[in-house]
Amino acid sequence: MHTIAAAKATFVRIDNATDKKATIIVPDDQLAIALGKDWQNIRLASKLTGWDLDVKSETQKAREGKQANDAIQNLFANVEGIGPKMAEVLQKSGFTSVEQLAAATPEHLSTVQGIGEKTAAKIIEGAQKYLAAQTVPTQEAANDQENQ
Repeated sequence: MHTIAAAKATFVRIDNATDKKATIIVPDDQLAIALGKDWQNIRLASKLTGWDLDVKSETQKAREGKQANDAIQNLFANVEGIGPKMAEVLQKSGFTSVEQLAAATPEHLSTVQGIGEKTAAKIIEGAQKYLAAQTVPTQEAANDQENQ
């Protein structure tokens, strides 16, 4: 007699409903079951559902999340007026891009713990300067191409 064991998903996230893409998070000890030998289980599940399914273990997901958080914090640390600790506070408060910081108001940014209105204004100004510096080389390159 043969048995079929199914992996128990911890979390399922729809990445793109239009393109039918989803990510399935499973406990570390369930990853091999979810994937199956030579990826047979996940290929079958994708075929049966019509969805492109990406399976990750909880550890893989946590590692990716940490890498994404670190990347955001490193980006923020390049903005004038934001140090490593402030970058971490901003990221943990839900800010994920310099554009968000540049578009924020001092009143909104000062709702973050540890940031007063003066500091908020400096951060916003630093973010706007950072974005302006990022677009200048692109504009200069476009001008150089026109002059050739």
